[in-house]
Amino acid sequence: MIVFIITSAIIFLIDAVLVGISFYALKARFKWDISPKLCFLILLLLFILLENSLLPILYVADVTITVGNESIATRMGIMPNEPAVNLFQFGLGDWILWCIEALIGGYVGSKLFK
Repeated sequence: MIVFIITSAIIFLIDAVLVGISFYALKARFKWDISPKLCFLILLLLFILLENSLLPILYVADVTITVGNESIATRMGIMPNEPAVNLFQFGLGDWILWCIEALIGGYVGSKLFK
């Protein structure tokens, strides 16, 4: 479990840093005069888009999930052959993570491209 948490945190940081660097590189290259608040909003929208870009594919492909362990499936509230799209919901945690990613990406990008 600890390996999963550490791996998820590393992927989270790499994602935030690379998207922030890419956005600020474009901003510097094309000399966009954008306020820091608008940069945060653009990065937030980018993270929302990147996070949810696979949902239409899951819906069209009719991907389903079946959990082999019945007690875990019952505890998680998953029925047999549950559509994968039903498992994705927007919650407060998602918004907090996207905001943190936008802050990290904005901080690293702005420091590199000053």
